[in-house]
Amino acid sequence: LGLLGKQANIIGEGIDISGKMVSVAKQKYPDYRFVCASSESIPFKNEKFDYIICSASFHHFSDLDHFLNSIKHFLKADGRLIIAEINIPFFHNLYNNLIVSQSKEGDVKAYKTSELINLFQENSFKILKKEIIFQIQYYELSL
Repeated sequence: LGLLGKQANIIGEGIDISGKMVSVAKQKYPDYRFVCASSESIPFKNEKFDYIICSASFHHFSDLDHFLNSIKHFLKADGRLIIAEINIPFFHNLYNNLIVSQSKEGDVKAYKTSELINLFQENSFKILKKEIIFQIQYYELSL
């Protein structure tokens, strides 16, 4: 946000479930609005966004269908949902069985690429771009 915000006229808003992370974000990017909220109760009312970015947080959401349906109300007609999520192809089951069950960070589930693709399609999102870069799955989606 910092460098990009200097190169373009960006109005940035963000949410995080952690009040501590919201405080860090407010200190680091004072020109943007940050609020403490969960993916299940997004506090924006009638606002529409060109881009909604969900970075390394999808595996913390307990109801992805609810989140994706909520996001539809916040995206402009030509808006984009950007998802950058963890990719654990070889240890996927181990991660979900051991790490997630012991997590104190709120991990719910790590998703396979096929699971995310099906989830996006089932929720009427078109995949405009998909890249797998080591431990990251990157998707650019539209309605």
